[in-house]
Amino acid sequence: MDAVERSDDPAVGQMLKEHIERFNIATTGITEWHQVTYVVRDDDGELAGGVDGWEWGGTCFVAALWVREDRRGRGIGSALMAALEQEATRLGCHQIALETHTFQAPAFYERRGYARVGEVGGYPRGHSLISLAKPLS
Repeated sequence: MDAVERSDDPAVGQMLKEHIERFNIATTGITEWHQVTYVVRDDDGELAGGVDGWEWGGTCFVAALWVREDRRGRGIGSALMAALEQEATRLGCHQIALETHTFQAPAFYERRGYARVGEVGGYPRGHSLISLAKPLS
């Protein structure tokens, strides 16, 4: 048996993701995907918020949504999600999926029409990881 060893090299993690992506494409035959990223900058050109994800196989997955603390409560998160949802619709997606922790923003997404489809309790300890999805018309 080959030896199992720990690696702290971030390039290894990236390589593993690329291998999985190649497997997914080969298995499904779905080769087309699109990166979907929107940002908001402040008057100085600094990043005030952004949303990042991708479309693949008719689903848009939100990997990250962030708004700088001094810009929260101004509708930036909603504007970013609206832009992403509009692009997902344009790309022919039938749904959007994402994950958030209980201490992050589940209520924000639920107000936007996302429904809980799964939960991992105790991740991290004392909290949960929530999976949400929203159908697109």
